[in-house]
Amino acid sequence: RSSCSYLVIGKQWYQRRVREPETEEALTRCEEYEMVDEATSACAVLNNPPFHDIDVGDLKSGYMEKCMTDFCTCLGDASCICTSLAEAAEEAGADNWKSYVPACSNIS
Repeated sequence: RSSCSYLVIGKQWYQRRVREPETEEALTRCEEYEMVDEATSACAVLNNPPFHDIDVGDLKSGYMEKCMTDFCTCLGDASCICTSLAEAAEEAGADNWKSYVPACSNIS
C-alpha cells in the first residue's frame, strides 16, 4: 500500500471517532426544578380572558414561557408571575386583568 492510502484511511477513522457530541436541549428552569405542572397550572390564566385574544406562546416561548420561568425562579410564589401577566395584558389591551389573578390583585 502507498502511504497516501494510509492517510485516507486514517483521516476517515479520525472523522468517525471525533464527531460532535449529541447536544442535549437545555432544560428549562421549571424542568430543572421539576415544577412544570405547577407552573403550567399557575400560568394557565393566559389561556383565558382577558388574554385569550393574543398569542401567548407555549412552554418554550412567549408570555407562557416567561410566566412559567418567573414562577419557577421564585420557587412557586405565584406573585412572581404578575410582571409577565402585566406585559401580556398590555398587549391584549386588558385593564381589568388583575381581577382574574388573585395573586396579582394587590400589586399596583
